[in-house]
Amino acid sequence: MTPALYGKNHSAVAQVYRIATKNVFDPAAVNSMFSDADLISEYGLVSPMSIIRYSRLSLFARIAGKSPLCLVDLLKTVWGDCFGWVQALRSDFKWLYYSGLLISPAEDISSHFDAIAVDYRSFVRSVRRYSLTKFANFDVPSIVPEVSPPPPLFLIHTALIAAEHSHPIAILVTSL
Repeated sequence: MTPALYGKNHSAVAQVYRIATKNVFDPAAVNSMFSDADLISEYGLVSPMSIIRYSRLSLFARIAGKSPLCLVDLLKTVWGDCFGWVQALRSDFKWLYYSGLLISPAEDISSHFDAIAVDYRSFVRSVRRYSLTKFANFDVPSIVPEVSPPPPLFLIHTALIAAEHSHPIAILVTSL
């Protein structure tokens, strides 16, 4: 999931939480408002990322349990990939590994597939129970990565391009 898409999902879920808890934006009380992470922690809510992880792991478990040949073959061909849904699934297994539910390393998707296939419904229930814990919901991102400032090299490169086109520029150089 791209950061922009996750940001939209996070905002939508957080808005529903804010309405349900009557903690909506109030310009007069902006200094005393909860952040999304505080809101989720204070009311014991499920973070948007935990909802996504639970859904992805549930889909994987259902594929393992039902074992439709075409999907199993597709998964076996992309298990080694480091992008897309498989990479996100690896991240989800790392998240789940901290719960103690996994015996094998989080990166070994094929062994998880075989273990889950035996009783996928039990696995889904275990993931659901874990996703409702405070520890599982602690990782609420406060900043979507795309919103962070660009790296200094990008700023200098932009300034050099602007200088070539005769635009007035100001360069602020700081040392780390």
